Amino acid sequence: MTVSVASLNTFLRRGLRLPSLNAAKSLAGAGTSLTDKHARALARQLERVGWSGGTLKDAGGLITDSLAVEAKLAEWRRAIRQAAGYRIGAGRSAVLLPARVGALVEERNLASHGVGLMVEDRGRIEWNVPAPRAEIGVSHRAWLLELLIRGLESGTAHRAT
Repeated sequence: MTVSVASLNTFLRRGLRLPSLNAAKSLAGAGTSLTDKHARALARQLERVGWSGGTLKDAGGLITDSLAVEAKLAEWRRAIRQAAGYRIGAGRSAVLLPARVGALVEERNLASHGVGLMVEDRGRIEWNVPAPRAEIGVSHRAWLLELLIRGLESGTAHRAT
């Protein structure tokens, strides 16, 4: 993910957290897997702790780029299908394959799924086909921000500079 460190720190001081993607979708008025009654109750609960449609938009606006990568050693067709599924929640999606396997992939297969191709050769990773950008919804971007915050807290995400 790409995010402004200064903006992230400002947002963190607000203390707003999302419990789930469905919570973000409920606040945005987007479709969820929840009943309408539960989605409305969840949105009201978030509003009581300081969330609003505007704060959700602000949170989502902090994520300026995101990339989901599916890495495989051999099954490139499966990797492409899986990476295509990530496009709903990430601005870009790509597969990462060993160079010898990546050489088998035809660009039309990637293009038809909206997926890029990265290859690894002798410890170096390079783009063979750049991942096309796609617009994702504000609730997904806000959820990505929450996942980044959780990763920074747990030490599983790299701190930006």
